[in-house]
Amino acid sequence: MRLLAARGERDRTEAQLAAVQSGGLLARTRDWRQLQRLRGLLHQQQEEMLTALEEQVQRNESLLSRFHRSSEPKVAALEAEARYTREQIAGRDHALAEAQRAREASSADLSTAIAEQETVQQRLLAAEAAPRATPTQLALVKQADRHHLPAQYERLQSLRRRVAAEASARSRLEKEHAKAHDDYDRLRRDAEATVIRQARLIATTLARLRTADVLLDGPYDVVLIDEVGAATIPETLLAVSRAMTTAVLLGDFMQLGPVLPKPITDSKRADVQRWLCDDVFGMCGITVAADATAHPGCTVLDEQHRFGHDVMHAANAIAYDGLLRAAPTIPKRDSDDPEIVLIDTDRLGDLATVRATGRTKGWWPAGALISRALADYHRSRGETIGVITPYNPQAEATLEALRDREETSTEPTEVGTAHRFQGREFDVVVLDLVEDGGKPRWIAQASISRGGFAREGLKLFNVAVTRTKSRLYLVGSRHRIAGAPPDTALAHLAPLLGDPIRTVPAERLITAPSVAEPDRPALGEFGSDLADILAQHVRVAEIQDEKQFYETFTEHLNSARHSIWMWATWTTNRTRSVAPVLADAIARGVQVIIFVRDARDHLQGTANAQQNLATLRAAGPIIVEMYKMHQKIVVIDERVVLLGSLNVLSQRQSREVMLVMEGAHFARKILEHESAAQFRQSPPICERCCSTTTLALHRTKEGWRWRCYARVADPANTRAATCGWSASPSEPIGGDMAISRSLR
Repeated sequence: MRLLAARGERDRTEAQLAAVQSGGLLARTRDWRQLQRLRGLLHQQQEEMLTALEEQVQRNESLLSRFHRSSEPKVAALEAEARYTREQIAGRDHALAEAQRAREASSADLSTAIAEQETVQQRLLAAEAAPRATPTQLALVKQADRHHLPAQYERLQSLRRRVAAEASARSRLEKEHAKAHDDYDRLRRDAEATVIRQARLIATTLARLRTADVLLDGPYDVVLIDEVGAATIPETLLAVSRAMTTAVLLGDFMQLGPVLPKPITDSKRADVQRWLCDDVFGMCGITVAADATAHPGCTVLDEQHRFGHDVMHAANAIAYDGLLRAAPTIPKRDSDDPEIVLIDTDRLGDLATVRATGRTKGWWPAGALISRALADYHRSRGETIGVITPYNPQAEATLEALRDREETSTEPTEVGTAHRFQGREFDVVVLDLVEDGGKPRWIAQASISRGGFAREGLKLFNVAVTRTKSRLYLVGSRHRIAGAPPDTALAHLAPLLGDPIRTVPAERLITAPSVAEPDRPALGEFGSDLADILAQHVRVAEIQDEKQFYETFTEHLNSARHSIWMWATWTTNRTRSVAPVLADAIARGVQVIIFVRDARDHLQGTANAQQNLATLRAAGPIIVEMYKMHQKIVVIDERVVLLGSLNVLSQRQSREVMLVMEGAHFARKILEHESAAQFRQSPPICERCCSTTTLALHRTKEGWRWRCYARVADPANTRAATCGWSASPSEPIGGDMAISRSLR
């Protein structure tokens, strides 16, 4: 009876436990104390049932023993008829005992599992209560995994531990190195002073002369100063004062003067202008060729041995008034081998538009692209080449473009401003004028008669032109040269266009693949070779209709893996075909940033354009509106750049050309100039009218600023007014740009 009662109690407890466990997660969490109580009660009832069962077994065994003794005669009689032997029965008893032990072990495992389940449930509840990761955080984790940042961090920690362990040894070695360096300097100075005092010929720089006592002490019988035009007057006088009998100054009055700090060049003091901003030639009254030939103390070396007759003719026209003459060893060039070639950038569209970086300076993609192609062309022929440009930003852009092509194992093409190359010479010189058909810049203003900035520009132009030995390339607008004002350097080149200056239109070098061979422009052997080289740097995709545009452009967008940067002035109906492709890119983790004109533009402000802009916003990219934007650029994954006449969100002409340039360095240069990294966040919320869709970027003297152009009612003004709230953009966001360094 006790066993039956215990079994009944257990069944009721199991039913109650099943009822509680059948509820949802929240109910189970709420009733977890009752669950624990029922499980404990069930375990207790099972133990009681086992105890009752054991007592029943003992009673049964006692009864069996009595029954066995009384029934032994019967058992003996029935053994012959028994189905199982005693050994078999013993085996089954043993199996039953093993099963009981297994049951006990299972009960223990069940208790452990229940405890672990409780722990997991608590952790699950805590995880569900914690804040969930944002899409940005998930993207950062994905990016960190893609770049193996956890492993790199572990390596960084290992290296830091190693550095810390070797800090004492490093400190000791640094002290030993410093002592050895001091000993070396002392011994070198002693040896140098002895050698200089005993030498009969000493070559040094003016800077070294004025800082080394052993050189300044002299004296010298004769002092020769080379490139004296690049020295200041005090430096020159100091060197001349060391001469005992003779001082000879060697130089060119049309070469670049000394490079001086801006506070000195901007100074209005008469003594600073006379002694520091002028050179020896100016002090002696030698500013043009006639002054040099007329001066009694000046000997003119008019025979040159470097470049050919055509470059000499150009140099005479620009700077020397016919003074130069060619040495007898300089041969005449064949007409099929032009000495001066103008790569005409007219009609290249946005590719040949100068991006201003100052009042007169800037850079343009055309120069970097053409210089890169010319460097490939002549380096493959074993010729030395120097690329010269007036501005550091253009030199940097060209260097970035060359880095995408040149092997690290080869000597890089030399690129720089004319100051860097004064006194140098190359087989081939590329002079990138950075002059389009718009605002005249430094070279367009260069003039020998205007003085100051214009005269320095002419000197720069002259230095660049006279660095070549075999061929000179001019990269710039033919229209600018042909229409140059009469007293400028470019005006002296205008009569030479055609003969001897050969013109190669850059637009003819960039021909769409669909143009049949008979219809391709006749470029001659040189032009055809250059076009082939250029084709290795840029692909041309010709767009004949809307369907072909969609197919071509979609192919590029679908290749994006990390980022898409797009500058498109207007959003018309073409936007509807592009928006779904951009939405797909965003869905696969690509960051998309689009720059368009703001609604104050007469085309972008139309209802249709604004509706298309809304469609574009719905696709999910970051939209940045800009005031008076002209760029038409697409940069994909900071490696592929699309340029040309193509306006990817609006234009619907019968024929467009999409130029595709590949190269991470050049792409980053484009993004850096456009300040892309600064605008990786969505525009802010206007703090005055709370608008999020009427903020546009304005370029001011202080830099970029957001400005709200939302229309607001002004009781004091019958005309509609704008909100006018403005703010500076936030700091650039880190990531794979530095601009990437990674927009960088």
